[in-house]
Amino acid sequence: PGSSTPMTDWVANRLQLATGSTPLAVEQGLMKNIPKEKWSAAHHWLIWHGRKICKARKPACDICPLAPVCPSAEPLAGSDTKTK
Repeated sequence: PGSSTPMTDWVANRLQLATGSTPLAVEQGLMKNIPKEKWSAAHHWLIWHGRKICKARKPACDICPLAPVCPSAEPLAGSDTKTK
């Protein structure tokens, strides 16, 4: 799904769409988990999500629509989102 970048790597790892310690491992995992016809769009979605919501140092889990299903979501007051 496009070339791997540090941003797509951490977002993919946080969401557990693909896990790996190298860009190649993450990219290969994404290619297994995302249909080929969605690769280009998924690459852009991951970048957008990383820039706007799932930031490296301070993810905005409180506004993230994926928080309820994200295995890395920060606990939110009064919610039942999963914790790290």
